Amino acid sequence: MPYQTEITNDGTGILRTWTGAVTGQEITEAAASLVPADRDAAHISHLLIDLTRVTSFDVSVEEINAYMAFQEENAEILGPIPVALVAPKASSPSLARMYGALVGITSWEVFPFRTVSEARVWLTASLMKRSKAVV
Repeated sequence: MPYQTEITNDGTGILRTWTGAVTGQEITEAAASLVPADRDAAHISHLLIDLTRVTSFDVSVEEINAYMAFQEENAEILGPIPVALVAPKASSPSLARMYGALVGITSWEVFPFRTVSEARVWLTASLMKRSKAVV
């Protein structure tokens, strides 16, 4: 698989880093395994998807639809969380469709960024805002 998943921030975040050529089958399988069965999803507060090392993105409309079906399930499990999508260039039509679908049909607050550091700043601010709202 051209991705690596890391649980971050004392178990509250998921960092998924993609590298190389990415296919629709791979993103669908990744979405299906986003929330590990052995993890308590209630502790997950944010998601960072890093696409900065992706060299190509070859995904069909059908594969995006399959991907979104899994992400809808993930959104139901995780609830409304901030999701940072990092891609240095928005040159891929497939990536643009995937982003649009994530924004349109999940409860997630999804924003695109050009760098991981920009994404981390936004995630930190978003999480701080949410914690104040809960108190």
